[in-house]
Amino acid sequence: MYSKIKTVELSIKDIFNIAFTLFTENFKFLLIFGLIIYVPFGILFMIMFQSLDAVLNAIIYNTDLTLLMNHGMETLIVSSLIILIASFFSTPLIYAGVAGLANHIVDGNEASFKPIIDATFKKIGRHILAIFLFSLVVIPMMVLILPGIYFGVLFIFHPFVIAITDKKGFRAFAESRRVVQGNWFKTIGFLILTFMFSTMISNLLWRTQSFFNMFLINDQISFLVYFIFGEIITIYFRLVVALWFLNKFYLLRKED
Repeated sequence: MYSKIKTVELSIKDIFNIAFTLFTENFKFLLIFGLIIYVPFGILFMIMFQSLDAVLNAIIYNTDLTLLMNHGMETLIVSSLIILIASFFSTPLIYAGVAGLANHIVDGNEASFKPIIDATFKKIGRHILAIFLFSLVVIPMMVLILPGIYFGVLFIFHPFVIAITDKKGFRAFAESRRVVQGNWFKTIGFLILTFMFSTMISNLLWRTQSFFNMFLINDQISFLVYFIFGEIITIYFRLVVALWFLNKFYLLRKED
């Protein structure tokens, strides 16, 4: 089944089905991967964003400006710096790691941490350089909205390119553009569809929390269990996107 990723153009339905098979066949490994990588970063971001939200609410509602300046600004700066630094490392670990793993399994190998390490830690310098270039080139264009969206989609697969090839810097961006070019509307439509499915399933999951609370010890344990399951489910949709990229990438190579 996985060999089709490299040989024929797959429909969106095929991509979702293959990703589901890959996810279920390697669930134990992906659970461990999620607990080691996804959950810690998810908890960190959740805590930091809650801190930022508290500061913003204080700015809106708190009349004690002295207290706000002494403590609120410090929290704002520290939380923002932690989010920024964590983002530099979470992007390669989360996106490139999944792409490296998916590529490894598509080649007929068993799931292991080696392809994840090869795609992330061994290339961390390349990933940080790419994030810096992306921030320098694309993010300023977001002010103009449409150009930002256009180039953002063109270059969105650069972590995947770095993960499975030797390309770095602008060469990784060029390869991502090559994969997307000619399929820009199909790509953004696919990404939006994947995001909608992911959001819908996450919402359904959280809506069932109150029902299962009666079987768990307390609300904190219930929240943690649901948070972990939510992060693990997210891995499935990362696999969907990774397989979409791999299919387009290898078909282009086949043409070459």
